[in-house]
Amino acid sequence: MSKRKATIAGVAKMAILINYLFPLHSFAHHLLEEPKIACDNSFPCPDELLSRIHFWIGVYAKFGDEQVLFHDARHPSRLYSILETDASCQRGKDPDVIAKEKDRLKNLILTIAWKLKEGNSSFDSEEQHILNVFSEKTPELLPELLVEASDNIRCQEGNRNRFLEGMKKYQLYRDLIVAVLKSRGLSEDLQYLPFVESAYDLTAYSRLGAAGLWQIMPKTARVLGLKLNASIDERFDPEASTKAAARYLQNAYQELEKTAIQLTSNLTPGTLGPFVITSYNYGTAGVRRAMKQQGTDFVNVLYQYEGKRFKTAVQNFYASFLAARHVATNATKYFGKIEAPSVKVHEIIPLKRSTFVEKLVDQLKIPMAEMRELNPSLSQKVWKGGRPIPKDFLLKLPPKKEGWDEQLASLWNDSQGKDSQDSKDLTEEPKVAVQTSGVQKTEAVEFKPPSFPISLLGERLIPEVASYSTDMEPLGIDQDLFVLESTKGNQKHYFIHVENEETLGHYTEWLGIPRTQMLRNLNQMKFNDYLQLREKVRLPIASEKQKKEFEAKRIDYHQAFEEEFKNKYQVVGKDTYIVKKGDTELEVSENLEIPVWLLKRLNPHFLKETLRSGQVLQIPIIQERSQQLSQNGSLPNKNP
Repeated sequence: MSKRKATIAGVAKMAILINYLFPLHSFAHHLLEEPKIACDNSFPCPDELLSRIHFWIGVYAKFGDEQVLFHDARHPSRLYSILETDASCQRGKDPDVIAKEKDRLKNLILTIAWKLKEGNSSFDSEEQHILNVFSEKTPELLPELLVEASDNIRCQEGNRNRFLEGMKKYQLYRDLIVAVLKSRGLSEDLQYLPFVESAYDLTAYSRLGAAGLWQIMPKTARVLGLKLNASIDERFDPEASTKAAARYLQNAYQELEKTAIQLTSNLTPGTLGPFVITSYNYGTAGVRRAMKQQGTDFVNVLYQYEGKRFKTAVQNFYASFLAARHVATNATKYFGKIEAPSVKVHEIIPLKRSTFVEKLVDQLKIPMAEMRELNPSLSQKVWKGGRPIPKDFLLKLPPKKEGWDEQLASLWNDSQGKDSQDSKDLTEEPKVAVQTSGVQKTEAVEFKPPSFPISLLGERLIPEVASYSTDMEPLGIDQDLFVLESTKGNQKHYFIHVENEETLGHYTEWLGIPRTQMLRNLNQMKFNDYLQLREKVRLPIASEKQKKEFEAKRIDYHQAFEEEFKNKYQVVGKDTYIVKKGDTELEVSENLEIPVWLLKRLNPHFLKETLRSGQVLQIPIIQERSQQLSQNGSLPNKNP
């Protein structure tokens, strides 16, 4: 028999064997349910997405926080096993129990592939289950698919408990959010997007710095008109952040519609919805690139586009939104009767002058916890007494029959300007933390220009022993945040290097100039030119006072979200990461979910030298403060 005939005979034999083991039309398996999904013209549910949607319905409504699902990263509904553990999935190095289960499943899948190639029909119950997961595939291709799948095993924690808590909080904000969406002419269904982003947790803060119900990043906050400084972070304000998210979504519809019109004459109401939702995770620029390359068929884009950052989280985002909408609109079926928390009624009072929060609560006799709950946009520095509540802040207070005028008037009279933010000297020289061999140390250093005193900082920011728990207090100041000078002839030139989460809008605000055009002209930037990390930007500084005010505001901005990080997380140890070919600084940060500023603290040359393949980076092991340390102290990735 010829080699070709032998191959055909082998394939035929394998096909008969597989057909005997399970029918080709058996798509589903016992671990996932297949509820009927109610879809509409705005956000359609293509048949090709149903299995993904069913997977995320299971994550949100069936599997609890201590259940970890192991599945195919590219085809989530291929659910291999469920592990009962408090260990957390993470990007980078897995906890031992997670790594062992991935290795076990990899070996199991490869064993099945080998048996199929050998014509072996002896399968135990778990091997049979794996075969059922792949039952929709052409039999002769199955061994090759199994080998490929063995390298794409992903874990995902169950979110049922978190989603249930989100349903309770959702009832507090639903009317507000729906009203804002309607005012912008947007679909009311977008009210379910925060379930995917934050599970309706107003205090949610990601390791990379996304904050609030809508998980808005610092740079995006500035673009959307939100305040973010040392005293206020409006990403935590439900009304302000919802209005900002609505502005983004409205703009995304407009921008993506322009792109779609260029690509098709058959633009339907359901064309844009999936792309707009995906853009909330991937950005409108990224989605436009995908559409221009693959067209306006969302399913085609989902399975064919190969953008560098178009990975699992992005690919699952629309399906997880549809799943969240389904679970939220069928909450009684999945959770029974849900007790809604009581709505906090409040009145709004503009502050006539800045004042420290401790003095305010003492004068008004309001518990600190209640004041904090009513005013979530005030920063960690304010609550810790490091900054006053700024003048004109719209303070929310519990309603009082006789009003608050008398007590507030007494507070203003008693203050005599002592608490005024104006009394702070913005030109006071900040303190700077020094990096030496990846660890911040307490020692004097000369930095020109100018010289700065050194903040007190312990040497054990990152301990040698992973089990040693340490806070990151204080974090210090990155010396790269100061303005640099150069002299040509008798003229001074001022410049900085762009740090992560900065925009031209920030620079104009910190410089006190009206528009970004002055900066664009000075740096020969076109309107559509975007700042790049570590790009050199010249500044139109006219005086030493303006320079120091710029530096103070820039430092305040970065310390604000570093303080939020410190409030939510702690560093409990260290590990290493070996740079892969093609890695960029931002990709390393995003893939490992470690903020750029923290990577800089541990790696003195990070952002100063191009990453090299094989280079070893020191990386922190991060633990969420509200959690007990599990395995290696990683923060669970609860979102898709």
